[in-house]
Amino acid sequence: MYKNTADQKLRVYAHNTGTDSPATGDAANITAQISKDGGACAPSDDANPTELDATNAPGVYLFDLSAAETDADQLVVCAQSSTANVHIEPAFIDTVALTASDVAILTKLRKWLTNSRQVDATDGNKETIFDDDDETPYATITPSEPETGTVKETVAFA
Repeated sequence: MYKNTADQKLRVYAHNTGTDSPATGDAANITAQISKDGGACAPSDDANPTELDATNAPGVYLFDLSAAETDADQLVVCAQSSTANVHIEPAFIDTVALTASDVAILTKLRKWLTNSRQVDATDGNKETIFDDDDETPYATITPSEPETGTVKETVAFA
């Protein structure tokens, strides 16, 4: 998890000990407390998590974290459910500070993605993503399946 960075998700798993199965449909009953660097716990800004997928990821819930909530070197997140027999293990997280270069790259990539630019990798060739000036490259995408143009894993930043 990145330090002092918004738009991050914290995953928790809720388990019903009475039925020995994932707890689904319980988002409204789950809350979390966050301790930063060993300090006092405070309620999460996200009052209740979102259930990821009751069918394909049963028991998995996502909390949205704010930059302020991640502004620490170490986080302890204790989530709990008010539903009987639902248990959630605490999460122990060491954060990583982003460098200015990391932030610049992520900002450019997010801008590129939100502008819905298309990458045509169907010819099996590398595609270069340019900065706003259309002259400065900042990433190259290589399709891992050239015959279909599917991009699965290879992104190199300039």
